[in-house]
Order: sequence, then C-alpha cells, then structure tokens
Amino acid sequence: QGRPLAFVVDDYLIGGGLILGAIYFNADTLRRRAAFAAAWAATAGGLYGSFFGKLLDTTGAGFHSNIPDDLLTGLIGAAYATSLFGLVATIALREPRTS
Repeated sequence: QGRPLAFVVDDYLIGGGLILGAIYFNADTLRRRAAFAAAWAATAGGLYGSFFGKLLDTTGAGFHSNIPDDLLTGLIGAAYATSLFGLVATIALREPRTS
C-alpha cells in the first residue's frame, strides 16, 4: 500500500527480535530474559503510536486499509495489550528452581 520502506523493515526487526528472544529463552538466564523483555518493549513502543493514532484520529483522514477501521483499531489494540502483558510477564516471571 505504498508504505515507506522504513516502516516495513521495523516490523520485521521487531518481529524477529520476538522470535529470536523466544527461541533463546529456552535457557532462562538474566541476559536472555532482558533481551526478551527488550523485544516486548520494542513491540509495545511500535504499537503505541499506531494504536493511539487510530483511536484518537481527529483528522478524519481514514486509515488507507482494506480492513474496516473499527476492526483494525481493535486488532492493533489487542496486539498492544498483548505486548504489554508479555513485557510484564517476562519481567515478573520467577526464576526456575535449580534443584
């Protein structure tokens, strides 16, 4: 839909960070937990502007999408909530017992 390349690349970088973080999180170390939390934080940061920009759109310019506006806002809101939950859960998880 004619999006600038930078917006496409950042989606792949954020998604790749989450996938790599999940793969390498199989051994729970502080460094890997921090990397996974950072990937969730980057996802939340990327979705923040998209969600609230669509939620509080005062220009009435529309979204230029083939998905209905309300559905798109709901999907992005669900993804934003999931990223916040993932961030908090990654930080709040207890370390596994080593016995």
